[in-house]
Amino acid sequence: MSVWSLLLLAAVAAATKSGYYPHPLQCYQCAYSKPDIVSEEIQVPRIEYEDIQVPRVVVDDVEVPRVVYDVAQVPRVVEEVVAPSKKAYYAGYHPVVRMHLVYDTVTTSRTVVDVVQVSRTVYDTEQVSKTVYDTEVITKTTPGGWDKCGSSFTHEEAEANGVDVWECHENCYTRLEGDNLFRGCYKGEYAVDPHQLGCHQQNGATWCFCKGALCNNAAAP
Repeated sequence: MSVWSLLLLAAVAAATKSGYYPHPLQCYQCAYSKPDIVSEEIQVPRIEYEDIQVPRVVVDDVEVPRVVYDVAQVPRVVEEVVAPSKKAYYAGYHPVVRMHLVYDTVTTSRTVVDVVQVSRTVYDTEQVSKTVYDTEVITKTTPGGWDKCGSSFTHEEAEANGVDVWECHENCYTRLEGDNLFRGCYKGEYAVDPHQLGCHQQNGATWCFCKGALCNNAAAP
């Protein structure tokens, strides 16, 4: 074997040991995120009916009795006996009866009825409608990412579910950022070392690098 062949084999072995693959490496490529559930208060209108008292004025005719007094001059005959003087008596004169009219003042009472208009307030019951608002809590769910990517799977399951397979030149990873999970291969992300195999905190996320083709199908860390 020539010296150049030995040098080429040594270079390939060193590159493979460092994680760099001279030929394309296949990794699963997919993403998953949990559904986003948001609760929101809304005002729901409804019609409510209530009885109210509506005042109005009515006028009644009221009979009011009262006593009135009538004054009248009532005539009557008065007989007056006029006795003669002694001299006339002895001369044969007798008493004389004289009649004349006199008027008496007579007061009589009677009851009369006056009609008086009297106002009063009455209340009518009316049914009125009004709009009231009830507070209800509704839940809105925004669907998450592809759930087939969220848990571990076999190669057969990946093919059946249509998980993408990409060609890469660095190690495969499973990355967890909060509730979001990503599978792919290293493509020069800042402050990330693809040669740290296993799960490590790098650049604000959990990166789980693995070595080998299609190795990033494990469960989320």
